[in-house]
Amino acid sequence: MTSIAAEVNAKSGILTEQEYAELVLVFEKSEWGKTVRSYGQDRSVGTAAIKKAIKWALHHEDDIVKGVRKWVGKEPARRVEKVIYDISPTLNRLLSYEDLVWQTVQDQLSPVIGRDLAFWITKVIEWVAPV
Repeated sequence: MTSIAAEVNAKSGILTEQEYAELVLVFEKSEWGKTVRSYGQDRSVGTAAIKKAIKWALHHEDDIVKGVRKWVGKEPARRVEKVIYDISPTLNRLLSYEDLVWQTVQDQLSPVIGRDLAFWITKVIEWVAPV
């Protein structure tokens, strides 16, 4: 004989805490769960590398300008040189993100310095930072 509460939960599709815990355990042991866990670990490693690169960038503004000059050209390098110190608050804020990808860095820099400069600064940090 089942309880009324169990019948109501079964009809409404609501899981009890015990049922939810059992489902999570089954999922974690499955191949899908293993794949999701490994993906999460990969993202953590990527986030750590990006944060390390951002920390490097906060102390190597001249190297970023040199990188833009080397790979993009003199005119974009002059434009980057004018705005390079404007991005420090944004980069510092990005360090508090739990998950971080390069596209997020670029998206957060775009409103501050423009889309094209954000793209090149992000690329130079990604390429030059010793991570």
